[in-house]
Amino acid sequence: MAYAQLRSGDAAGAEKAIASFVDGMADWQAKAASLYNLGLALEARDDKSGAARAFLRSNALHPSKEARSKLGKSKVCPVDIAVEKTIDIYRGLPR
Repeated sequence: MAYAQLRSGDAAGAEKAIASFVDGMADWQAKAASLYNLGLALEARDDKSGAARAFLRSNALHPSKEARSKLGKSKVCPVDIAVEKTIDIYRGLPR
């Protein structure tokens, strides 16, 4: 649904839909794809910083030439992404 919203030009709707489920995703490949799509939605809304963070998180989970090309000369701090990735791993541990 979120991808269809993105393709139809509803970047705000796509962003909201992806943000509502991406943190709870267990499949890291699907999560990486969703984060990439979130980056596209944020990019369409001219949120360059948010888009760069989403592309960097996507690339950290599943490196891709698409995500790397979107990052370009981004000023996002990789340490912040490492902390987020650690939190993602912790959330996935059984309690």
